[in-house]
Amino acid sequence: MSILCTKIENVSEPMIRARIDPSTTDKFPFGSDYAFSSCVLPEKYIKIADHIQNFKVRPDDVWVCSFPKSGTTWMQNIVYQLKNNLIMSENYITPIYGFIENSMLFRSNADDAYTAIAQEATDLIDELDKWPSPRIIKSHLPAYLLPQDIWTVKPKLIYTYRNPKDAAVSDYHFIHNSKNFKFTGSLEEYLDLFLTDQLEYAPFHANVNSYKQLKQLDHIMLITYEELSADLVGIIKRISEFLNCQYNDDQMERLAEYVSFRNMRTQGEEPKFFQKDFNFFRKGKVGGFRDEMNEEYIRRFNEWEKEHSYSEEK
Repeated sequence: MSILCTKIENVSEPMIRARIDPSTTDKFPFGSDYAFSSCVLPEKYIKIADHIQNFKVRPDDVWVCSFPKSGTTWMQNIVYQLKNNLIMSENYITPIYGFIENSMLFRSNADDAYTAIAQEATDLIDELDKWPSPRIIKSHLPAYLLPQDIWTVKPKLIYTYRNPKDAAVSDYHFIHNSKNFKFTGSLEEYLDLFLTDQLEYAPFHANVNSYKQLKQLDHIMLITYEELSADLVGIIKRISEFLNCQYNDDQMERLAEYVSFRNMRTQGEEPKFFQKDFNFFRKGKVGGFRDEMNEEYIRRFNEWEKEHSYSEEK
């Protein structure tokens, strides 16, 4: 499969739009009329694109995928526990655990705290080849940029998605407080970038719809952030069944308490990577965008969602 990359001009960090060469998509499970969108990514993606495409996938891998700030780390922790006999240690999985394309995200002006993990991320794809099974691998890439083996080896893949207004507000606070991204603009400036597909992994709707197109496949499960929030025990049971894990109801209840947003928030992420007083597990509130997004932006998002056939809860 061939990936075509086009440089984006007049941006502060080198960025590209990556898209699939339509003539090389015969191995995909997408319909013949599926329109492959380009994806906004850091220019560093070019260096790892082939490596990701040719990554050796194992049947017992579990892939945890999403658009950023849509419950990925929450899902990673659930899956990790289910696949590791509910060890429930004091340490939760960090957002960079098993993150296959992580190396492309580090900025040239990032704080020194990121230097060491930037080098680790550079070597991560090779390191993942050495990881013992079962591996839990994370990605924010759209389905069509994942390793080609995904579609023939057919490991379990869980895709989590979220109301885009909540995802956008959450991501704004993340990149605004990150000592790597250092976004200094206002929320409104960020939302304008989100709505015009100028941020990493954009367009949002193309990412989500690339997985929705595949929901009929037996090895793929789609779960919304809103479902996790409303019925954590019930969703954990569904995930456990999907992964062929066997636990009793009491164990499921204890796991739900362990991975509750409240508990994860007490752990947080290493403060050296963020501005003072910022918690990676910030609020986790469904519909929290209403506390910060004004009516004009809510209207614009609703129109944008309708235009792109994204019809989740408004």
